[in-house]
Amino acid sequence: MITHDMHLMLEYTPRALVFSDGQLIADCRASQVLCDPSLVARAALKETSLFTLANRCEITPPESFVERFIHEDREVRSHGR
Repeated sequence: MITHDMHLMLEYTPRALVFSDGQLIADCRASQVLCDPSLVARAALKETSLFTLANRCEITPPESFVERFIHEDREVRSHGR
């Protein structure tokens, strides 16, 4: 999947390849990409609201919070709630 929609990416894949100026700059868990401010800046991505919320609530590590949230969201959607 190729997308610029970061929430969509989190819903459908655990792994992310990040490119900038035609160069591969990251190959890691999708949640790691979105919870790494320097990588987000380097790839010209936007900080997600989930990462912002985790930081404001001092939830550590933020990657775990993002992954749990997406998992729960997926469960709710699959049961039509």
